[in-house]
Amino acid sequence: EQARMALSASERTLRAVIEALPVGLWILDATGRIVHANPAGQRIWAGVRFVGPEHFGEYKGWWVSTGEPIAPDEWAAARAIRRGETSVDEEIEIECFDGSHRFVLNSAVPLRGAGGAIEGAVIVNVEVTDAKKAAAALRQSEERWRTLFDLLPVGASILDARNRIVEHNTALERILALSPQEMEDGKYRNWRCLDHDGAVLGEDQFPSARARRANRPIDPVEIIVERENGSRTPTMVNAAPLPQPPGSVVVVTYDISS
Repeated sequence: EQARMALSASERTLRAVIEALPVGLWILDATGRIVHANPAGQRIWAGVRFVGPEHFGEYKGWWVSTGEPIAPDEWAAARAIRRGETSVDEEIEIECFDGSHRFVLNSAVPLRGAGGAIEGAVIVNVEVTDAKKAAAALRQSEERWRTLFDLLPVGASILDARNRIVEHNTALERILALSPQEMEDGKYRNWRCLDHDGAVLGEDQFPSARARRANRPIDPVEIIVERENGSRTPTMVNAAPLPQPPGSVVVVTYDISS
């Protein structure tokens, strides 16, 4: 009797935990029929259908990686029951029963009895809709920034703490008369930078270095870029520190040869 009471108490505790989980948890029986969905799971899907594998098509979803719809027998739940397959964090888009769409990480694990036979499965849904939207908004912001960056009529570049150009726009390539590959190879590092009197500037005199030391924007200064062949391009350059990464600066370069 004590053992029975202990088992009953353990089952009540387990059910309370399942009901309180912030992630969706679904339980399937040996036939693959959904027999339980906790409140979080029902909130994610805006409802529940207690169906078996032959009716999993009532749950509509798409693979995020390909955009292809998920066939009834492709659901992680169906694969767990029929093939004993464990799936972890499959990223899918779902159409909820109220018509809304959400993104979830879908996992499934088969439940086996003492003899190894599959007696059911547990499915876990973790909603990541907000994270997906935030990532999409960030990508859109970066794409807009990159478009603006490339449309600027002046040379713009971002330098790291070691004064290496890590990003630049096409206008800077035109000013320096370098191809994208030559910029990536750092061909400009072999050139000399002169002040308006023709004196060679040391790296610590560059506007980028001065902005980094002063931790504030630097007014434009004239810098003459001298290539290996002796040709020169007069420019005006100013710089300002960036908050992240540490030591990075933005540099703006104007061609004043005309």
